[in-house]
Amino acid sequence: MVRTSQIRRAALRLGVATLTIALVGAVEASAGTVRVAVATNFLAPLRALEPDFAAVTGHTLRISAGATGQLFAQIGQGAPYDVFLAADQARPIQAVENGWALAETRFTYAHGRLALLSGLANRQATPEELTKSQSEKVALADPRLAPYGRAAAQVIARLGLTEALGPRLVRGKTAAQAFQFTRSGAAAFGFVALSQIRAIGEAPIDPNRYWIAPEDHHAPIAQDAVLLAGAVDKQAALAFLDFLKSDEAKRVLRRFGYSVGEE
Repeated sequence: MVRTSQIRRAALRLGVATLTIALVGAVEASAGTVRVAVATNFLAPLRALEPDFAAVTGHTLRISAGATGQLFAQIGQGAPYDVFLAADQARPIQAVENGWALAETRFTYAHGRLALLSGLANRQATPEELTKSQSEKVALADPRLAPYGRAAAQVIARLGLTEALGPRLVRGKTAAQAFQFTRSGAAAFGFVALSQIRAIGEAPIDPNRYWIAPEDHHAPIAQDAVLLAGAVDKQAALAFLDFLKSDEAKRVLRRFGYSVGEE
């Protein structure tokens, strides 16, 4: 015969288990997915931030990367994104003006740096090296689509090499493609985002193989974030934007070579 005390203990265990299941279910129900459209230069840092964001908030990210211009065009065509992480300020501002994004959510999450990378292990990356051969290809992102490509064109002009390099330039759609051209050897040199170079943690690139362009050689690469008007889970998306402003996020960004504000 089962004693009353045993029944009470069993009921208590059942109650605790039920409460635990309910709490877990509540957390899962409150967790959201943030659909992020991100410029390719920021893809590696975003991947690095992803686990911390999930741990802190319970939310997850669904990431789509591309050139800022391409992503902007997709947003205009109704692509299902919640947050736009651009490589410039112009497109987020225009998205607000077009009614595609919320003005009060826009902020600069990072300032990028441009670097010239040598695709050859035995070659240093300096402006002087660019002129030593008349046949070597030089990669950059398409200036019409990618802010890093536009910055590269400005650096080339500042160095007085626009005419000399013109026939030798290889344009990728994104900064990621320019980086791939250089790393694969299809181009001897490439103008890429410093963050892409810093992303190679397993076998860091020799500092002699890249040259960081002085900031006064091109317009600032201020990268803005904004919440899109069609965000499905606005609370999760706002939580992500807040996370980008956190100290832990800023530490990761600095590690990838970005400069970030102190606020």
